[in-house]
Amino acid sequence: MKKPVAATDSQNALSRPINILHITKFIQGIGGMENRLLEFLKQRIPGFNFFVFALEPIPAFWRRQLDELKITYGQSLMKYSTAELVRFAREYRIDLSHLHHLWPEAVFELKKAGVPIIIAHDHYGIWGPPSKIRKYLEYRELIDGVITVSDASRQLFIKRLNFDPAKVVTIYNGVDFKNLKADNPIKRPPKKLVVTSICRLEPVKGIDSLIKAVPVVRQKIKNVRFWIVGNGGQYRALIKLAQDLGVAKLIKFWGERQDIGNFLAATDLFVLPSFREPFSGALIEAAYWGKPAIAANIDGNAEIISQNKTGLLINPSIPVKSKYRKFAYFVVNGETKRLQKPKTIDPVQLGKAIIRLLKEPELRLLMGETARKRALKLFSVEGYSANLIAYYQTHLKAKGIIPI
Repeated sequence: MKKPVAATDSQNALSRPINILHITKFIQGIGGMENRLLEFLKQRIPGFNFFVFALEPIPAFWRRQLDELKITYGQSLMKYSTAELVRFAREYRIDLSHLHHLWPEAVFELKKAGVPIIIAHDHYGIWGPPSKIRKYLEYRELIDGVITVSDASRQLFIKRLNFDPAKVVTIYNGVDFKNLKADNPIKRPPKKLVVTSICRLEPVKGIDSLIKAVPVVRQKIKNVRFWIVGNGGQYRALIKLAQDLGVAKLIKFWGERQDIGNFLAATDLFVLPSFREPFSGALIEAAYWGKPAIAANIDGNAEIISQNKTGLLINPSIPVKSKYRKFAYFVVNGETKRLQKPKTIDPVQLGKAIIRLLKEPELRLLMGETARKRALKLFSVEGYSANLIAYYQTHLKAKGIIPI
């Protein structure tokens, strides 16, 4: 086992590339966070080497992608094994650890092992119940900084956990637009308008609200079809809901797909009715393809969608069932920026918003063009990479670690 080289002051400037370790986990199927990380790792950045350590065994799909990128990675075969993590960090002489998941024990052990800089990157955990977020307090004083995916997330850290605002920075996720190809656009139903939603089929995504909105839309617009792309625990329940409402013929469930661009290229309108949404890559992907979007006026949605310019934001009004509060104990109101209890979108309101945009093709086109320009300007992977590297460099310089 190699002894770690930990530069902690200006006399210990490195004569080798900086070694950055991303600590995460990889779920089966579509994973927005995983895709964002891999898109970042594709960027070859001089002076830096990147490594990955997974909290639990990595599914074959993600291992293949890491292998293709020639990224050195480790995995905790025992799940959340700090011993395996520390061995990996020492072997590769890690200078900065970047945690993408809440793991207080890892912070303690990495500090003890001499890793100079530890950064926490919160993607959705801060939305959780008090029993979960209290764990953040266990390492509040040990970590060097927190990256949040949206200003809404930053507000939750400051208001719920009293984090020092100077220690919490927002860096918007970036999308590698070059990967959003439409090599084989999905064939549209003849003479039909298409409304699409792409997400994991879990309660937090609110797809039940979209399905309940279908009869409302159908009353006013006959030539419309709905595409739902994704898989998850609610897949069968949502199909049954469509059958019970008598709208199954209007909805096509595509299951899990990776060729997202093919769907977005063929759609007219994108809908994401989540009741919690830290920062949606799907909304950005839809914007890149010039599609206006409809979503709840909460959390990161209000930072991606510009109201009445790139899409429509609906104030949610129906309280979330208590059993689903594990997904979000609080959300951030898109207008007031205050914390509020999570609510779902009223299907009638959602239906009316869909009707409005489907009936106004010129407005859809204008919104889509504006959305695309906004996405290219604010949410590219190149911009994300530049901001993240600048953030790394700030901490590295503070510790006297200077990359070659």
